Amino acid sequence: MRGSIAIALVCFGAALAHGCGSNVDEAPAANDAEVEVADPGTARWQSSSQSGLYRIRIGPEKGAATLGPMHPWLVEVESREGEPVTAVHVLFDGGMPQHGHGFETSPRVVASPSRGVVRVDGVRFHTAGAWQIRVDVAGPAGADFAVFDVEIDP
Repeated sequence: MRGSIAIALVCFGAALAHGCGSNVDEAPAANDAEVEVADPGTARWQSSSQSGLYRIRIGPEKGAATLGPMHPWLVEVESREGEPVTAVHVLFDGGMPQHGHGFETSPRVVASPSRGVVRVDGVRFHTAGAWQIRVDVAGPAGADFAVFDVEIDP
């Protein structure tokens, strides 16, 4: 187990060195990304990770993804079979490929409210339009990532 985690972290580090963070414009969005509406006013985006190791769901902790205020997001990670995964490491970043910039803030994982879920603080959309969110995960199955297209209304 310890060896597989070390390998995952090495692979994860290589993925980060190759391109992560605000370079989301270089990563294609996952083909099966979809918006799932859990309750009115709350949006969730879900996708399989690029290599199919995980199913990842993201969205604001409360309400909708809105322009202006800072709000926390939740990242849910499941195995491809649908079991919650406690990830070794999660990175959350985003940007606007058409504008060539990322977040003005530094989103970071601050808590794990339940198994397979992490809370990310520091998410603020300062410009309306097409954003891409990239979530990198290193967990028991290895390192992988997903990219989500998120439209922020004015």
